[in-house]
Amino acid sequence: MVLLSSDDDTGDVTASYIAIGTGDEIAAPQTTQIKSGVHKTFPLSLSAETTLLLLHSNNDQITLVPNSDSAIKAFVDYASVTPVFTHKIDEAGVTTFKVDATRELAKGVFPTVNVGEVSFGESENVVSTQYPEVESIQSPAVVLGDDSLLLKYLNPHVCVVVTKTDSSTLEGLENSGVSDNYNNFRRNLAASNKKPLGAGSDINTTQRGGGSGGGDVQATPSSVLYINLIDTVSSRLLHRIVLADAISLQEGNLPVVITENWVVYAYFNNKTKRQEIGSLSLYEGMLDKHGITAFKSPEQETSFSSFDAPKPIVLSKVFAYPKSIVGLGVSKTRNGITGKMILMSLTSDQVVGIDRRMLEPRRPFAAPKDEEKMEGLSQYQPILPFFPQSVVSYTQVVAGAVGLSCVETNLESQSLVLAWGGPDLFFSR
Repeated sequence: MVLLSSDDDTGDVTASYIAIGTGDEIAAPQTTQIKSGVHKTFPLSLSAETTLLLLHSNNDQITLVPNSDSAIKAFVDYASVTPVFTHKIDEAGVTTFKVDATRELAKGVFPTVNVGEVSFGESENVVSTQYPEVESIQSPAVVLGDDSLLLKYLNPHVCVVVTKTDSSTLEGLENSGVSDNYNNFRRNLAASNKKPLGAGSDINTTQRGGGSGGGDVQATPSSVLYINLIDTVSSRLLHRIVLADAISLQEGNLPVVITENWVVYAYFNNKTKRQEIGSLSLYEGMLDKHGITAFKSPEQETSFSSFDAPKPIVLSKVFAYPKSIVGLGVSKTRNGITGKMILMSLTSDQVVGIDRRMLEPRRPFAAPKDEEKMEGLSQYQPILPFFPQSVVSYTQVVAGAVGLSCVETNLESQSLVLAWGGPDLFFSR
């Protein structure tokens, strides 16, 4: 384990190497001066035996830990074949950088080159970020009932950045009369006459580019949340969802989880006064059942580039849930064969699991066809039931838990769950 400590007065960052089992130091500490401060750290696995820790400073330079001659040579050799990218997320947006391993500014210190940027604008503030889970993926495609294939969009560089615009900013934009996008957004909210079950007003969850024209302009929403799917290598905005009158029950954090080609997020709809869960599934495309035979195979690229790859096809559904959610997690298994469970931490001090198939965006609105039944798809119901049998924490009170961490075991059908973040800790299998 590498333990980092810093001195704010001198800018010295010290890396200590600790044996997890005994707590003893196993190597001499390394001290590096980074006067601008460290923005983030991330590991880089060069091989099965070698892993480096990279420090991304506030002046966008990369420092290697350790900075021995052998480590620097291994990093330079690796970066000459596989480019190394990093990114920075702040209030202005997302900026991505490529590490320039050909120039060494000091021992183990390398500059970066700006390769892309996504700006959220002055009206949006970053609420939280979420990265994909490290997990085993059993199959890169979904087999449909008619034997055709849906190809999953499996991009390890996808990041969800949640931004927010509060009511005072929205009113300022409206009064200034300079934001056509804001006025169009307001009209899009009023375009749908369909009312959600149990609510007495229009649906106020819209997707970018959805709806147009018609309807009266509604009152200013209490707040607006934006779900941004961003590639952290190219800074491309892959998808964006607008949620009007949406708030997070956990200040400064919106529950989001990314697993395989799925994104699940939870928010409280301040207008309909109910908890809602959004589910997205991302796909590259589709192959019909005769697309792969003994004599025919599709033309596919053998490599993936974040700069050239087309954007994913995004399917989405929104569900209402009878309990308030403050944290999300997902189960993991050794080989990814067992069906996944979405874990939820509730304000009722419970940890609950729900089958991921219940949140499937492909659930049909009408009665499922025979092919859809073969896939296990059921008819879409806007309100998810709460089953007492799904409470993972049993009769235990897990107060204030907002984090849910899962790891796999040697047995494929089991997952270890840890709920944390409050005064109570809960661990289960």
